[in-house]
Amino acid sequence: VKGAYDSVIYALNKAVHIRVVPMGSNFDYRQSLRNSPSSIETQKKYSHLTRGCTMVTSISRFEKSKGIDYELKVFEQILSKWPSLRSRVQFVRFSYMSEQKKDTAYYTQLRSELDNEVDRINKAYGTAEWTPIIARFDEKLTDEEVTGVLRAADILFIGSYADGFNHLAMEGIFSQDKASSISLVLGNIGAGDYIEGYYGFKCDSVESGANALYRALTAKRLAKHLRSYRMNLSRSFSIKRWIADILFS
Repeated sequence: VKGAYDSVIYALNKAVHIRVVPMGSNFDYRQSLRNSPSSIETQKKYSHLTRGCTMVTSISRFEKSKGIDYELKVFEQILSKWPSLRSRVQFVRFSYMSEQKKDTAYYTQLRSELDNEVDRINKAYGTAEWTPIIARFDEKLTDEEVTGVLRAADILFIGSYADGFNHLAMEGIFSQDKASSISLVLGNIGAGDYIEGYYGFKCDSVESGANALYRALTAKRLAKHLRSYRMNLSRSFSIKRWIADILFS
């Protein structure tokens, strides 16, 4: 949803625009990771694991606000509403949490609920040869591994209920090269105010998320000149750019 975080508050005859302004993502750093042994190995691992399927992925902390349950509901609706996509798409979901949180009753219950949901969906729609959802709910990826996952994936799906900028969207773009591309399906994140060429949706509606993800799954690959434009536009969002926007807006 473009402009989801561009809100206005009116008070004392003044209009104050509320926007998410991040510190900036490091394009050169993310590009440097592409050829690291760990990145290459991770890319090969998940390309092989999802071979023959369109790979959808998402990576976040293991938090309720990150919308893991929402993403699972959206993916189930994809399988239910468009059965022709079964055996042709897989959702690989990564998350991580601190050791302290693992021992709390709240996170233990949340983990149990999400594990049960994944099992239910996989049993309802999966086959002996195809598992719809591959859940990695306790896997803290290194930067190199994140880059490898983002290069293996065809679609990056971010369904956070509440978020700031969310740099994963930018990292998804920066992890690519001239020959590769990743489609972005973005919900309520601040990056949507700046990035172009993505499929937007509202996280208060499973149908909205499913329709956006379906469009990404059935769309043609983004043209080379549009991939280049998106990359160059995203590169302009540096720390210097943010400072200038704040000082001179």
